[in-house]
Amino acid sequence: MTTAEKPFETTKDIFVDNETFTIRKNPKNSKAILSAALIAYDSDTLQNTQAKAIEELYNQILKNVPNYTPWLLVSNGAMVQTNRIVEYHGLWRAFEKNGIVLPKGQRTQEYALRDAKEVQYFGAILLDNPEFLQIAKLTAPDSSAHLILTSNARSILGLLQKGWHYDSKKHPTDLLHHLSLTSNCLIHPIGEFDDIEGGAVAIASPQIISKCFRDTAHRSD
Repeated sequence: MTTAEKPFETTKDIFVDNETFTIRKNPKNSKAILSAALIAYDSDTLQNTQAKAIEELYNQILKNVPNYTPWLLVSNGAMVQTNRIVEYHGLWRAFEKNGIVLPKGQRTQEYALRDAKEVQYFGAILLDNPEFLQIAKLTAPDSSAHLILTSNARSILGLLQKGWHYDSKKHPTDLLHHLSLTSNCLIHPIGEFDDIEGGAVAIASPQIISKCFRDTAHRSD
């Protein structure tokens, strides 16, 4: 793994082709602009590399926006057919039943998105003391957990009440739309098991990314 100090890379608009980080624009939200900051390293152990990158982004953001608090958003990941067993376990009991250890912190109540005979559950944890390796594992690219930094807890509760669909496990459109309407920031690991590099990306409004990374980054646009 690279240990020398390395600059962050930024892009002003993730929906425009660039060398740093690009996401296909959602035609339903065609006017949205989101920026990103990324850092990646040569990787022998992918999740350790991702954890290091998440921690660096986290520290850089909180240095510039110290009133941010870290929230881990979680979901069961998809609409599932409802029955008495599903309803009994809901979200938090289902994680315990499946042996998934979640970080310590203050848990919200469970929220549900219902459609006919199907249901999807949502919740969030206000993290006490983020353990970045655990976060890297839980927020892996194909997971349904997401690290959000915010200074507005009500925005998190509002998002949970609405829920979100997984049209993309990596970057659900509903979460990107949420970021475009708030000052919140999403930190997400990048890299697959066979990649030579691993890291993480922070996605937020152009104002937030500029504020946090203007003096420390190389821009690709």
